[in-house]
Amino acid sequence: MTLDSLPPTDLPPSRTPEIPSASPSTVASSTLSPTAPRPASSVGVDAFGVPLAIRHHRQDRGRHDVWELAHQLDEPYVSSENNEAATFTHVCLLCAQELTCNPFSSPTAWEGALHRWKHTSNVKAHMVSAHGDHRLGKTEASKKLETAVRHLDEAISREAAFENKRAASAKVDDRVSKRKGTIQRVQAAHSTADG
Repeated sequence: MTLDSLPPTDLPPSRTPEIPSASPSTVASSTLSPTAPRPASSVGVDAFGVPLAIRHHRQDRGRHDVWELAHQLDEPYVSSENNEAATFTHVCLLCAQELTCNPFSSPTAWEGALHRWKHTSNVKAHMVSAHGDHRLGKTEASKKLETAVRHLDEAISREAAFENKRAASAKVDDRVSKRKGTIQRVQAAHSTADG
């Protein structure tokens, strides 16, 4: 191996790390604050295409399976895409893998997998809408469908019960009015007989 050639790597050509230069800009960028925009990783990427410099883990206290694929970032990440700074707290590993699997994808393609999630329901909705063909997406979609069907059945049952009650109350009202009419006729007949 000559000094001019790059060291061998196990990464595909699109994931070959750049050789860092010792320029002052490189030194300055390594001392950025946790929420400052980060340059593309020069160390490589993990199996999902996320740079190794971006550390992430399964959500703490996340009891649902979706947190296996929606990881929390150790430090918030600021993306300055389209000149609008946005702070992200989570990364969807399925999105990252889809965005970076193309050998011609840019080094920052993984940033499209960044999200801000506060609740498991948000992650579940993302799985259904973005990853409906994945096992977790299918599971959540079927749960939502079952819940919707159950709610419709309950609404129909409530409406039917209300209609039955209304019909029964109309019958009672008819009987009451008939009784009132009968009482009034009896009273009228009684008052004419007395008079």
